[in-house]
Amino acid sequence: MLEDDVFCKLVHDAQRGNREAQEALLKYLQPELEKMTWFIRMPLEDSLQSLHLAVLELISS
Repeated sequence: MLEDDVFCKLVHDAQRGNREAQEALLKYLQPELEKMTWFIRMPLEDSLQSLHLAVLELISS
């Protein structure tokens, strides 16, 4: 589990376009995203890709 300040820094860096921070956030969120794929009626890889995109869009907005 990430400390709050580390998580906030990752989000801040990801919002500024830091690719490594974006990848670190997706890696951190991966277990939860995998749980969410159960509700999406498409192949696992497609649903994970859609969720990754949604997270990145949410961070950048």
